[in-house]
Amino acid sequence: MILKEEICEIGQFNKPHGINGEISATFECDVEDVESLSCIVVDVDGIFVPFFVSGIRPKSATTLLLKIDDVDSEEAAKAFVGKPIYALRDQLEIEYADDDLRSLVGYTVSDERDGILGEIVDIEDSTENMLFIVETSDGENFFIPIADEFIIAIDDDARRVEMRLPEGITEL
Repeated sequence: MILKEEICEIGQFNKPHGINGEISATFECDVEDVESLSCIVVDVDGIFVPFFVSGIRPKSATTLLLKIDDVDSEEAAKAFVGKPIYALRDQLEIEYADDDLRSLVGYTVSDERDGILGEIVDIEDSTENMLFIVETSDGENFFIPIADEFIIAIDDDARRVEMRLPEGITEL
């Protein structure tokens, strides 16, 4: 069973394209990311169900035409219209929009080597390289670059960001 915390929304189905079951979908991630997925996940009556994509064609910069296994008619494709498309988190590089990052304020940050570092109190986004502003238990603040290669996992239930940071980065 696929759990909500194992997936992230990457797009939305639009409308059927033709009569053979193809459906257009708009994505918030790179086309290459969609092509590399083993499956896409769709909420079907409250259950997250994997679907296997057998064909992808570009329609525009953000819209693709998808052919999903066993969806072979316009009627079958209509069942997907308007539904969000999810990907398994472990198959995508972790990328967040500013709003998603802001939702991490209040999360605890821990490093696999040094343990708990502190709490994210804000996001510094005035430069191209965004940073977590982390407050330690002593009330001191330091910055951690928000980079895919540093983030191991985000546990929304525990409100924790697990990181693998280069040695000494918290002392800069």
